[in-house]
Amino acid sequence: MVNVLAAVSEIVLTFAGGLLLFLALTGAFWVDRKSPVWIGLAAFLVLRGLRSFWTASRAAGRSSLRWQQSVRGVSLLAVGGLMLAAAGLAASHLGPLMAAAGGMLILRGLANAALALRAR
Repeated sequence: MVNVLAAVSEIVLTFAGGLLLFLALTGAFWVDRKSPVWIGLAAFLVLRGLRSFWTASRAAGRSSLRWQQSVRGVSLLAVGGLMLAAAGLAASHLGPLMAAAGGMLILRGLANAALALRAR
């Protein structure tokens, strides 16, 4: 059975990553990187990435579900890590870091959409 809802949500995440990439490349992306909200969101993404890895390691059965969880964990850890790195670097590095985060979300969305649409 194909999980269409999971694939659609991953496609939406791909578009969000594309928007982040576009804003970062055009220089229209600006945030207060030292705010508690930014740091808190970055820490939340890192924790969710770790949780996804833990869920993937405990998932029984389907290897595609484990792969989805692993891809999710890697992307959340990477994006959270990039956000934490952006908090400590100069403002000139914000664009490339957020472009990398957007690219990571695009790759994650495409990979997990392909895994979700794969016949089970």
